[in-house]
Amino acid sequence: MISCNVTMDDGPSDLGDKSKINSDGERNAIYFTRANLCITIICYGREDFEIMDLARAVDENIVNFPESDFESLILSAPDDSISLGQEVEISYSLEWNISESGYYKFFATNGNLSINNNSITFRPSITGQATITGFAIEPGKPTFSGRLNLTVT
Repeated sequence: MISCNVTMDDGPSDLGDKSKINSDGERNAIYFTRANLCITIICYGREDFEIMDLARAVDENIVNFPESDFESLILSAPDDSISLGQEVEISYSLEWNISESGYYKFFATNGNLSINNNSITFRPSITGQATITGFAIEPGKPTFSGRLNLTVT
């Protein structure tokens, strides 16, 4: 087993849920978490440059809902009502194929989403109403969105 002794300082409190930065004199790097993601940004250039603005932009992209007036992303589940603790597969589609530079972004209330390949699974955490919102994002094109409401019993 290989181990190393790395000292890291706390990063800015407004970046991610928790952040760390390398101590002075070491490579320009920042590490932060947001929900279940761990993001690492490191400057590998010959000259250091400020990476904090880039880290903040990445964090903002993760948490912000894109603006969309186009409800063309179709989200569906086998049933509109599910039981607490039950996992349900959420299907999503557009009327066209998204480009290679495009990507999907999903948010859920009152539960957790997991994505495996092109399949989304939702697991509710409380009873009541749960909402899954999705976005199809392609640089230079309008953002398309869709919403699915589920009743959790």
